[in-house]
Amino acid sequence: MISAAPVPSCSSRIIRSSRLSALRATSPTSYVPMNITVSYAGQDGTAKPFLMIINWLRVGKDWKIASEIILPVPPVPAAKG
Repeated sequence: MISAAPVPSCSSRIIRSSRLSALRATSPTSYVPMNITVSYAGQDGTAKPFLMIINWLRVGKDWKIASEIILPVPPVPAAKG
C-alpha cells in the first residue's frame, strides 16, 4: 500500500525512483534502488543492483531511522530455449 504520508526528511538526496510505504502513520518504510560498485585496489569495479530498505520511526516531531537493510538484487535468469 503506497501512502500519501510525507516522506521523512534525511540528509541524503531524495531519489525519484524511491517508494514510500506505510501501514501506520508512525512507521513508514522507504524502498530505494541503488547501484554499489566494489573492487580490489587498482581495479575497475562493476556496479551491481541493490535495494535499500529503510524503516522510519516517528519520535515526537522528528523522523529517526529504526533500521536499514541493503539487499542484493538477484540477476535475471538466462532464457531457456
